[in-house]
Amino acid sequence: MSCFPTYFRSIIANLIILQLFLGFNIQAQSSCPQDLAQLALTKMGINLDELLKKQSFNPSEISQINLIVSEQSDLLDHPDFTLYLAFIQSLKGKAKEKAIVEMKFLNQTNPHQSSSLAQFYAQKKMAQHLYALYQSQATREEFMNIFFGCRANTLNTYNTKGNQLFAKYFIPSSLIVAGAGYVAYQHKKEKNERWFEELFYDIAFTYINAFFAVRIQTNPFSSLTKKSFYYFMSMRTAGIVDFLAFPTFFPLVSNKEVEKRIEEIKQIEDKVAFTARMNSLSNAFEQRNIVTATKDALIFKAKELLQSGEKVELKYFDWKTLKVEDLDRWEVREKLANAIMQEVYEQKMHVSKIKMGDLGSDRYVSGTLLNLGLVPLILLRNDINYKILCFGQNNQMLSFAQSLAWMGGMNFFLQQIYYLYRNYTINQ
Repeated sequence: MSCFPTYFRSIIANLIILQLFLGFNIQAQSSCPQDLAQLALTKMGINLDELLKKQSFNPSEISQINLIVSEQSDLLDHPDFTLYLAFIQSLKGKAKEKAIVEMKFLNQTNPHQSSSLAQFYAQKKMAQHLYALYQSQATREEFMNIFFGCRANTLNTYNTKGNQLFAKYFIPSSLIVAGAGYVAYQHKKEKNERWFEELFYDIAFTYINAFFAVRIQTNPFSSLTKKSFYYFMSMRTAGIVDFLAFPTFFPLVSNKEVEKRIEEIKQIEDKVAFTARMNSLSNAFEQRNIVTATKDALIFKAKELLQSGEKVELKYFDWKTLKVEDLDRWEVREKLANAIMQEVYEQKMHVSKIKMGDLGSDRYVSGTLLNLGLVPLILLRNDINYKILCFGQNNQMLSFAQSLAWMGGMNFFLQQIYYLYRNYTINQ
């Protein structure tokens, strides 16, 4: 057994709870500090190496802790020894190194002279206050283990259970709150078919975001910075789906209305009026942005493959030569439909603050700007919600009720921002 194993890397993190592993007996093989520490532990039936490895300490850290314990074996008698080890695992870099060194002050009469120990006892005091709040069926000591375990940056029994509870309850509570929020904010609108379709659409996208949130939040190895980045990217991934799906399911003008307007154009008998109407649609058609134009061109090509007869190229299409009888040709009607949709967009979205040229792009840009501001609040909401469920794992009904109340309050606030912002920026 080497006295000082080589360093391979530090584990980043938040707190990990530890359990005492009883019943291990070892014999000293050499006189290195690590073995001396193990001799001290033999009388207690504890294998320190196994304890530290279970908590994911790296070899260099294990060697350093063994050295400190060998010099102060009475540390093992301290009631907070294992909890302090869990606290160490929540730190990284120099803060972690400092906490390991200051472990030697654990038995001092005034341990708060150490900044690491002061921080540790502050978190322990917080756990004692939370014990009453969660009405845990566990003992106070067991709840302390749950508290530190749920805050850990490495997997353990407690945060594994917390991950399961978060996955079990977060998605249903998100869907319930999303549906209630939509009804509360949109209750003044007419309860027609579109109203219910948009309700289910919002719930569906809430599910997508909640699915990503579960994967991000239950990863104990990610820092807050990484989680913030992952949240933003997951919401923008859902935003791409929304960019494509929303204009398809909820166009500004229905296909039925487009056909009606084309038939009205066919009824124009005055040649001057007909030409003026074609010029108006031509201008609207040319105002499409590159995204809309590309999407329309791809749809046109797909339909062209399904049509029989002579191939028609959009670029050779001349608005000035169109006649009334041409409006029955599918390629002409397709182009007219694109122009009418753009015309309606200009009419309905003229008050919007964000105008990218089409409904999907407006929603994507608006959502991106909003997400930049909301990510910290979403991270806070999910992190606290995770801790509510994890800390209350021994009283799941109460913790779920607390989680639902927290989600309801936070989501009501976030949805007010979302709907007001969306209405202001893109008139939706």
